[in-house]
Amino acid sequence: MAVKYFLPIISIFLCIEYSFAQNLADEYFEDNDGYTAHQEVPLNHIDEDASGGYQFQMDNSLTEQENRLVQAVFNGEIDTAKSLLDNGTNPNLLYSVTKDNGTAGKTTLLHIAVAGREVDIFNLLLSDNKTDINLKGVVSIKQNNTSEYKEITSLAYALYLNHIEMAQSLLEKGADPNSYPAVFFASNEKAVTLLSKYHADMNIENDNKSRPLFEAVKANKSQLVTLLTQNGADINKLDGLGNTLLYTAISLGYFDMARFLIDNGADINTASGKEKITPLMAALARTDHDAGFLRYIIFKGADISAKDINKKTPLFYVYRYTDTIGMENVKESVSILMENKADINAKDKDGNTILHFKPEDYYQIYAKYSPNINIQNKEGNTPLHIAAGRDNVKSILTGSPDRKIKNNKGETALAIAKANHFDNATAYLELSDKETLLMLGAEYGDSALVDKAINDKLDVNKKIKGYYPLYYAAKGGNPDVFMKLITAGAKITLEPNLIYDVIGSFDISKDQADRVKLSNIFIEKQASLDWQKYNNIIHLLVKEQSEENKGQGFIRSVLNYALLNHADPNILDNKSRTPLMAAAAGKYESYDLVLELISSGADVDMRDNDNNTALFYCANAPYDKNDIFISLLNNTKTDINARYGEKQNTLLMEAASNGNKMITMMLIARGADDSLVNLDNKTALMLAKEKLESFDTSSVDVQNSKDYQDYKYIADKFLSDKNTVAECRSGINEECKKYYKPVEVIKQDN
Repeated sequence: MAVKYFLPIISIFLCIEYSFAQNLADEYFEDNDGYTAHQEVPLNHIDEDASGGYQFQMDNSLTEQENRLVQAVFNGEIDTAKSLLDNGTNPNLLYSVTKDNGTAGKTTLLHIAVAGREVDIFNLLLSDNKTDINLKGVVSIKQNNTSEYKEITSLAYALYLNHIEMAQSLLEKGADPNSYPAVFFASNEKAVTLLSKYHADMNIENDNKSRPLFEAVKANKSQLVTLLTQNGADINKLDGLGNTLLYTAISLGYFDMARFLIDNGADINTASGKEKITPLMAALARTDHDAGFLRYIIFKGADISAKDINKKTPLFYVYRYTDTIGMENVKESVSILMENKADINAKDKDGNTILHFKPEDYYQIYAKYSPNINIQNKEGNTPLHIAAGRDNVKSILTGSPDRKIKNNKGETALAIAKANHFDNATAYLELSDKETLLMLGAEYGDSALVDKAINDKLDVNKKIKGYYPLYYAAKGGNPDVFMKLITAGAKITLEPNLIYDVIGSFDISKDQADRVKLSNIFIEKQASLDWQKYNNIIHLLVKEQSEENKGQGFIRSVLNYALLNHADPNILDNKSRTPLMAAAAGKYESYDLVLELISSGADVDMRDNDNNTALFYCANAPYDKNDIFISLLNNTKTDINARYGEKQNTLLMEAASNGNKMITMMLIARGADDSLVNLDNKTALMLAKEKLESFDTSSVDVQNSKDYQDYKYIADKFLSDKNTVAECRSGINEECKKYYKPVEVIKQDN
């Protein structure tokens, strides 16, 4: 055989990129099959270099002759190796493997031959009766992207590298497949079948108390699971830690694998570990909620009433990771369990029910299942006691718990709240049950709770915790309960300023449509009866949308309702500005409000104390207000060259000096005179040039900014080019054409 040249390799071993269960080629699995009948794994999928990843260097613990043998094995020098072996050199010598200037351990000649795929050398060593084929050697194994040195047999190493022929030769020579569990390194049908033929234990444990099937499941390889089970692996055998295969799959979130295991005979109710957690419990404890799998596993027979070591049923496990699982997921999990007759009052070893763990979720989740809200645990505490100790009693109080119950220390829930100086919980617990129901029913929008309080003749015009019931309904955004209270005699006049809170809360409402309903109720039953007092509502509505960006798409409905109920669209604020001016000047989109105001009679040409109109504020605004400006322009009777402010600027001057490119073009298209000067004797072009020159153009970002480009267009291209201005004014310019209006039509309009 030709001598192979030694290739220097930086690392001691080539770090193979696959763990035993990751050692499958990607094409082994179809992307969409979930699990299918097995296909053979392509062989030789790891391309080893000639040296096998070892770097030879003299081992001072060996003789010169032994070092020569090692080097011969490295280089594939069959004749040299045979001569040395024939002369008595030990075939079982242990060669030092170094790492980071230290020693990782010892390896054998067989391991080196396997790594380099030196078949002739390998066969030579096997033919020597003195060779111990079950000797372990140190190799570098890469699992889960981490390399570590392990002592394994040459058989295990051959399987790890997918050298099936070498593995078969070792087995034929009597290699023990269970000496170091070689099956953990089998990754395809040939390897598994080969080991099975030589009676490898498919259920053997490794040093980590795991079994081959468990490693296959951890790698999420259903095909490998099939191979192993077909060759004797027990799908229901526990690992060394007492865990089931199904529990392992579910705990890792491998729900398709779990379905595969169940469909292939995995026991669905065997508990795992010291805590005796069932697969259903494990599924409920997952933060990546899978409702479909929960329904599936229950359909397949998962025990809803099973108990763990602490006597907790599956229901308790929805809160296993309560800080990370969402409320909607908890709701859905509980709903699925209750649909299947879970016991809502089940107790753990300490006498706690699910409500003892989460009394704050009573109203949102558990109320509809009618749990016993007064069950006491071994310490005598009810869910209300627990809630009081957390300063969070509102939810549980909607169930009318018995506030007089004392725990084993003689404490009521109120006493616990007071002892902890929880003023909020104390205040709630000091209310009567009827008051609590009315207040919380109004806040939560629960008509049944409100009806219960009303039917008990509770005064709906009496303050509860400092506010009237109407306040809680409005703050909660609950128009139906609000009307129910009014029907029951609640006086809206008792909360004269509540309408402002409602209008100001569009951005925090869960349901904006409910805010619209509430606002309209206030307008109908309060504001419209005294517009002199409430006309500033129009300004508030416009401000909320145009300045605060609240209620986009909803506030117009309220504004429309107010105007239909005779609100004044031209009402002045304390600066003598109209709602139209506020909408025109606002930072955020308010085109819909402008249209609503104009259609309801808003005067486009009204002037404020500074002698400015809505058109002025729109031209002056440093925002894109093009749609608003054109709608105002189409409805104005004021001369387009009228003067505004201290400087006596025209609209064109304002637009140009504020970089409003499109508005500048609109004005020229409508006949604005660009030759006019203000009190500083400056034209619109001069004002635009002044602003343009103020930019720091040394910055590329500034040069590319929209503001700079708009000013540059106005100053250097548009207003500075008389031909362009003339074309725009005559309707020839394409960009101006859609805004163009003949002068005679403008005069006729005015």
